[in-house]
Amino acid sequence: MTGAESAETAHSREPLREIDGATLLAGLRSSLAWLQANQEQVNELNVFPVPDGDTGSNMYLTMRSAVEDAQAAPVLSSAASVMRAAAHGSLMGARGNSGVILSQIFRGFAQGVGDRERLDAPAVAACLSESARVAYKAVMKPTEGTILTVIREAADACQRAAAGTFDIRVILDETVREAHAAVERTIDQLAVLREAGVVDAGGFGLAVILEGLTRSVEERDGTALRPRLVGERRSGEPRVRRPDEPSVVPDGEGVPPLGGKAAVAPRTAPGRRRGAAAVARREEGWGYCTEFMISGPGLDVDAIRAELGGLGESSLVVGDQDLVRVHIHTVDPAALIGIAAQRGGLSNLKVEDMTAQHHEILERAARTEAAAPAGPESAPVRSSAAAAPATRGAASRLDRSRRRGEFRFLMAVAIRMASKGRAKEVCRRGIPARAGGAGRRVGPG
Repeated sequence: MTGAESAETAHSREPLREIDGATLLAGLRSSLAWLQANQEQVNELNVFPVPDGDTGSNMYLTMRSAVEDAQAAPVLSSAASVMRAAAHGSLMGARGNSGVILSQIFRGFAQGVGDRERLDAPAVAACLSESARVAYKAVMKPTEGTILTVIREAADACQRAAAGTFDIRVILDETVREAHAAVERTIDQLAVLREAGVVDAGGFGLAVILEGLTRSVEERDGTALRPRLVGERRSGEPRVRRPDEPSVVPDGEGVPPLGGKAAVAPRTAPGRRRGAAAVARREEGWGYCTEFMISGPGLDVDAIRAELGGLGESSLVVGDQDLVRVHIHTVDPAALIGIAAQRGGLSNLKVEDMTAQHHEILERAARTEAAAPAGPESAPVRSSAAAAPATRGAASRLDRSRRRGEFRFLMAVAIRMASKGRAKEVCRRGIPARAGGAGRRVGPG
């Protein structure tokens, strides 16, 4: 919709001056539906910080947990009650780098709401600004051209709009417009995105969430708008799919929606590789995405962050004095778990082999190219990410499945030792993880 059309629509209706908890809850549900519809598109954009193809799924799981808790808020008419519950749910259900950052966006928004039962336009703008501030603070090494940039620039646009109108529909419309514009710019801000020919996955996921919220507010009075994006953009940002469209979920992958199984739509025609499939294998691998919760009285979040943050990359340590969530990419998950277990009780442990995830993406791309019909127009353009021959694909997947089973068992031993007060032994001895590759050990031993 053009600016003139937006202005005409704004003048033809009464301004929406306040929203309450019920409106926010409807917006969260709508955002979840929009994210579900675009989940696999977000996955396919996933390049940074690791090309493991799960950003969309992680953001969806985080968002789903936020909605589940928000629906159980004590006072559904109160903005404070709904957003506090959503923030708690997002922290408990946060998955992956993007999911943890999303949980901090929720946390910041809830902090901005405070004890308010209703929000006016300036309050909405202030809440989004607090979301950006808290999200940036949570990341030890903030990188521009990511979800952080998108939330900051969207919040700035919201503040500018709120300075000129009291209509919440108008400021949300400007917010989502700027969010998509910020997503388009990410390809020029990060070299890895430019080389892979995509925009940032987490940033696109956040723009979709804001799109869902904005459409929900407009639909409540019958002024719903079509999505901003109606085709491929210069930067490669995908068309935003409406919730009533089928999700693009190849080979039955992805996370099913809150109420049932996700629909499966045909994959796009093969061609030049983009996203994670365009990223070459890394000889040293990508390490392990290691996540867990630490619980206990009087936890010092800053001290835990300082102690654990240097044990890997993409470190996120967030929470409060009772509960801390840790997300770190490390080659040494056993040592990380052992040290963390000395700070409190551990739960919700998840360790994923990101190297194996990337290899699966490369092999899937190779199978798609091999299955493409012959002909000059359909011949795929190979990227630098040469995948293993298709004939070795099945054996490779079987071997990875076996190694993953061994790895899960060894990590279970590590966490059991840590939970029984033998954390120092875990750190000293290390855990031999054949899932990491021949001759590689997880732990300093």
